[in-house]
Amino acid sequence: MLDVNLCGLFLLSQRVANAMLDADVDSGRIVNISSVVGHVGVPAMTVYSGTKAGVYGITWGLAAELSPHGITVNSISPGMIRVGRIENLMEEKDELYDLDRIPVGRLGDPEEIADACVFLASNRTKYVTGEDLRVDGGVAITAGLYR
Repeated sequence: MLDVNLCGLFLLSQRVANAMLDADVDSGRIVNISSVVGHVGVPAMTVYSGTKAGVYGITWGLAAELSPHGITVNSISPGMIRVGRIENLMEEKDELYDLDRIPVGRLGDPEEIADACVFLASNRTKYVTGEDLRVDGGVAITAGLYR
């Protein structure tokens, strides 16, 4: 988990940033993917939660380093998104997941994460850097989805 969620993310971000700097672009966008569990403690997910919280640290550090070059760095924290892995988890451990705890009352769609990525990669966010956009149906502002 550490290799993929932190080292991989850092190395890829660094490579993309270096390519942008070498190309002498006047602006650029890096969008990292974290998770809402990086904002909350989740039983049995300590390492995963820790790596996803670490994404914010990498995002903030790169944002501070790259902003003078016109490159913004932000992250997105998805909540429960309708993908196979989440649907399987919900079937296996339905007692752990209560959709009533999500203020919008449903799983998110993958397209909603894609839309957030497009937004943060657009010129509409050229003055936004070092931010984390939670796309979680409001679960992080409630008592939480997990028990």
